[in-house]
Amino acid sequence: TSATAREIDGTFVVLKGSTARRQGSPSWDSYITLRYELVDQGKLLAKSDDLYEFAEDVEFKSPSSAAAVVAAANRNGRLTWKLADGRTYAAWKEQQAEKAEG
Repeated sequence: TSATAREIDGTFVVLKGSTARRQGSPSWDSYITLRYELVDQGKLLAKSDDLYEFAEDVEFKSPSSAAAVVAAANRNGRLTWKLADGRTYAAWKEQQAEKAEG
């Protein structure tokens, strides 16, 4: 998969054109219903036998819900999502909080 996301006004958004695994891992048990809803709504479209593609930008309530939908597996989104420089989303958020306090 190749997924890109942004935090926009405090909301975690996976961007149009990102891809998600179609086949869920055997132990996956979180956000499955959300994923089915996105498919039913046409926001996740079949791209290949292995991948879905986001047909539009999709807002998520948390980075973990977004990561679970993309990976088709249980994921801690604060650790799974990475910035281009390799920092985790969690590290980036901590830096943002420090800047706001300083």
